[in-house]
Amino acid sequence: MTAECRRVRERADAFLSGQLLIETTDDIVRHLDGCPACRADFEARQRLRGALKSAFEQSTDLQPRPEFVDALRRRLSDEAAAPVRQAAPWRRWGAIAASVLLVVAVGVGSLAWLAPSRLAALARLAAGDHENCALTFRLAEKPISLEQAAAQYDAAFRALQAVEPETTALPGGALEVVDRHSCVWQGVRFAHLVLRYKATLVSVVVASDAAATAAWIPWAGLDHNPAAQPPVGGEHVASFRGSAHTVFVVSTLPDDDVQAVARVMAGPVVQALGGA
Repeated sequence: MTAECRRVRERADAFLSGQLLIETTDDIVRHLDGCPACRADFEARQRLRGALKSAFEQSTDLQPRPEFVDALRRRLSDEAAAPVRQAAPWRRWGAIAASVLLVVAVGVGSLAWLAPSRLAALARLAAGDHENCALTFRLAEKPISLEQAAAQYDAAFRALQAVEPETTALPGGALEVVDRHSCVWQGVRFAHLVLRYKATLVSVVVASDAAATAAWIPWAGLDHNPAAQPPVGGEHVASFRGSAHTVFVVSTLPDDDVQAVARVMAGPVVQALGGA
């Protein structure tokens, strides 16, 4: 084991909990890419964390009483319905404390918030989907239509059937949508819009919170404005959030071009997902 391996493994638990700075997270991800031993160690830790989490959630002794949860939900609902001007500071803090207590009571398995390190993991899957679906077809499962995916998996995908960029005239030339479908890569189902810009394919890849949670990939707190992600291999990635989805724009084009495409797609995609 090298000194770098020891340094990375000392931060394993903080990495898996999403407690590290973005720069540190990126360094660890790069190390894991080239170190099978550390990658196996991290995967073993993640399996152990998952087993402990599952044991906690399935333990009847640790579950909250149904009447307690119902009463707490009613109280939170009453607090939310009360006019803000009538809510004294101590009442607002009381509602926040009760919300935290409810989170602890129902268990972390129901949450869909995610750590930055997991956003990087999902970005890598989005890049893999672009490479293995848009560029070369290496998927184990044949893509299906957005309509079929909406009926079977995620109703919001239906709204993406007609979504178009805000403008098709970018500084580098025309932007066109050449295909729309739903596909699966590494166990995560995506809505996939394939675009062409500067004679190069660009993927707009959409994953729901539920799909990512099922794949043990938590969500990062992104806003609706495109944000650059670290490059994945030779591909540049931008991301933005819908109300219950994360969207990645992926291409081998330079980062400035990927950001330009993301900016003209963000508004229409977010609006379509929000209205679904």
